[in-house]
Amino acid sequence: KVVYADVSSFSFYQLMGAGFEPNLEKALVYPNPYYDDKHSCIYFDKLSQGSTIQIFTISGELVREIRADSSRISWDTCNSAGEKVASGTYICLIKDSVGNKKVGKFCIVR
Repeated sequence: KVVYADVSSFSFYQLMGAGFEPNLEKALVYPNPYYDDKHSCIYFDKLSQGSTIQIFTISGELVREIRADSSRISWDTCNSAGEKVASGTYICLIKDSVGNKKVGKFCIVR
């Protein structure tokens, strides 16, 4: 648990890292609502290890499935075919590798 690094000058340094959350209790999606003219992507944050995000239309059609390789990931608001999704309300189902689940909803305004 020791880190070594060569530095070119004397200064103060801090090693920080954003680890995975132990469960999905704090998981969130933002910005909500997402405005196409103001934002570039939607973020899913405070994810636990092995999380998978499924995004559905309000009628239950699967739009996209994303596997998270970090505790915070972004989504470009495109479906599985690479097309921008329409304005509307969407539901996200976040599941992790130990069976935790969290459901949320968010809006996209184009």
